[in-house]
Amino acid sequence: MRRAGWFLVAGIAGLALAPQAVAGTYDVLTCDEAPGGENHAWRPTGSESPYLEVGESCPTNGTERSGLYVRDLVGAGLAPSGANAAWNFRAPAETTIRRWRYSRWLGKDGDPDWIVYARVGDAIELDNCELSDDLGYCESGGQFGSGPWNDVGAIAVRTLQFGVRCAEGALPCVTGGQTINNAWAYLYSSVVTLTENVLPDIDPPQGSLLETGWLQRTHTVEISGSDDLGLRETRVYVDGKVVAQATRDCDFTYTLPCVDPPCSPDVVGGTCGDGAASATHTIDTTKLTDGRHELRVAVVDAAGNETRSEPHELLVDNTPPRFELSAPEGATADPALSLRWASSDGAGSGVSAQELEVSIDGGPWQPWLNVPRSTTAGIYLATPGHTYRFRGRATDATGLTSDWLSTREVRVMPPPQPCDCSPGPGTPSPPPGPDTGDRGETAPPTRTARRTPNLAIRNLRWRGSRLVIEGTISRKATGRVLVTFTARAGGRTSRARGFAPVRRGRFRATLRIRGIPARARGRVTIRYGGDATYRARTVQARLSR
Repeated sequence: MRRAGWFLVAGIAGLALAPQAVAGTYDVLTCDEAPGGENHAWRPTGSESPYLEVGESCPTNGTERSGLYVRDLVGAGLAPSGANAAWNFRAPAETTIRRWRYSRWLGKDGDPDWIVYARVGDAIELDNCELSDDLGYCESGGQFGSGPWNDVGAIAVRTLQFGVRCAEGALPCVTGGQTINNAWAYLYSSVVTLTENVLPDIDPPQGSLLETGWLQRTHTVEISGSDDLGLRETRVYVDGKVVAQATRDCDFTYTLPCVDPPCSPDVVGGTCGDGAASATHTIDTTKLTDGRHELRVAVVDAAGNETRSEPHELLVDNTPPRFELSAPEGATADPALSLRWASSDGAGSGVSAQELEVSIDGGPWQPWLNVPRSTTAGIYLATPGHTYRFRGRATDATGLTSDWLSTREVRVMPPPQPCDCSPGPGTPSPPPGPDTGDRGETAPPTRTARRTPNLAIRNLRWRGSRLVIEGTISRKATGRVLVTFTARAGGRTSRARGFAPVRRGRFRATLRIRGIPARARGRVTIRYGGDATYRARTVQARLSR
């Protein structure tokens, strides 16, 4: 017997749907047609009759006098007019019988007043046999189910019945002798097709898949609903395609096959199981493309009727952004190193930040720039006589970060040294002239060489009409930096500048920018004038409005 229960089928590839019958219908199976040869849908009447016998022997196992049967009781004497016994099928509420296919053996022997029958609805008898004048025997169908199936379609009734009765208003019917029945009806197999077009109810879905914002990796969604026939499936749709299913193992030997537990109200009596059910699906968003999708969930009842939820926007981003970087290579005499970079995130959440770092003479990486996506170029003012490498990466709005992308090494050549024209060893000094000679003057003091400060722009961002510039410098540097923003648009140049004090290796300046149109491109210049320890230095970065 198939009992109620959920079996989850989770995945992203489109799943082929295989409903038990076409949408709006389902089949109720009995005896040899049912798994295990069971009968949970037909109810006997007249079993208390002293003249007729009602019984059940399913599955038939190839035995002729088996299945669901009604027959006269051997040796019971005369059955009065109207004596009747039968097996009955009743469709549950909101359903209609549309088709009945069955295998049977109906027959009678000797007494024409016996009636063996199959009936559709309250009055239509569609199967019988009549004794001929010269024969005292007739049958419909065949023993062991060997006769042809009877297929009755295009009907719209609520009940079915088959059985045996003694004709009303006739003489009493003679029951069989010691071993032979005079009337019999055996139902070996039955398939009743029911139709129901009432949509099931669905509850608002729950779970992390319904969270707002961009999603990554694995999330769950819980689907629940109810239906009088019970729910057979839950489904998850992404862009109209089924990406996950949960199918209940319903028992179609009952007229209410998918309630829990399944039942046939007119057979077992009392209250049937609850028609509500739920299932939790796990969705791997990495199997979906990045970007925006439409999510719907659905419940399906035993007849294949489906109700879908309202659409929900599903945002997926599992792919890190891309980053590209170019810089000078080899050797150059120009200390103003021009770099260009670009980043993109496809259909994902979008690039939110770009980081660039520098390594000097093979040393550790040091921060240089932290800029928004709109900034795509910058100038690094190097110190002659040193080598440099650069690397960068991009981060999107979900926090996914690209791999670091590094450039090749570039060496900034020192300027040519002046000629050393002092006399060589053994070269006599020229005689002193009237204005030369030792006047007892002392040599000028030797100056200590100042170091290059680690001046870098860390962040550039717009706040309305204000540009905020943040940067770093060697921690022991003192003084202040001059911050200048220059942009050219519409044939004219706009400029804003301001000073920012240096404190503990950091500085921050806010410039009020007026009259610069949207999308204008500009340049930010940071100049440090130097102090007793550090020499002057300038760095630049390009920025879009």
